[in-house]
Amino acid sequence: SKIIKKATDILERIPIIKTVYSTSRQIIEVIHSDNGESVYKKVVAIEYPKSGMYVIGFITADKNIILKDFLADKEIVNVFVPTSPNPTSGFLLCIPKEDIHPLNMSVEWAFKLIVSGGYITEELVKEKEEDKITE
Repeated sequence: SKIIKKATDILERIPIIKTVYSTSRQIIEVIHSDNGESVYKKVVAIEYPKSGMYVIGFITADKNIILKDFLADKEIVNVFVPTSPNPTSGFLLCIPKEDIHPLNMSVEWAFKLIVSGGYITEELVKEKEEDKITE
């Protein structure tokens, strides 16, 4: 609509708001495909870049048939690992399914954690809500 377009144009002219708004809009576009479903199927942890270090990623495809020619004995999945604080960039890892650790975390919370550089967690939000109640 014309009102939304006008509001968007105004927001994109204010330096700090432009950065936050543009990044937020990109994240929303990346998270949701054209049919409204999330392109990220599940939040996972994988050991990367070396043993004992973990990163949070998103399964984007349950099967990678392209690598099947030389990895016929393994079930490979695609995992997108976003960078922090801008999760619209990142890298794709094609990794054996047995090396993936599913996390009990929503895609939304994973993005909040990544964008904040690890600062915003569900526990932190709960603590702040409890502090407001006791005040």
